[in-house]
Amino acid sequence: MRRRIPAILDTFAGGVLLAPMPVSAIAAMGTFEYNTRDGVLKILINRNDDTCYNTDINSPVSNKTNRDFIIFKGLKCMGSSTALLTKGSGNLEGASVQFVRCP
Repeated sequence: MRRRIPAILDTFAGGVLLAPMPVSAIAAMGTFEYNTRDGVLKILINRNDDTCYNTDINSPVSNKTNRDFIIFKGLKCMGSSTALLTKGSGNLEGASVQFVRCP
């Protein structure tokens, strides 16, 4: 009996070490390019999922990441969203953006 308990604990501990990392720790890989209202080209590179980034988007937008994104009218992703878009480009306006994993 004494030998069986350490063996069970070793098996359990090994399983915990091999457990996958949380998905939310993964970043949106690629670039997100947009123009500000002042006409300045900005590029966000490999940004975290579910994190809000304040921007001053005034079309066009080019999403070359592996994530969908939401554009919000207000700063800090507050207020109504103006778009939920997949990869690609479009003419959009907004004050903040958030990258999301959609099923």
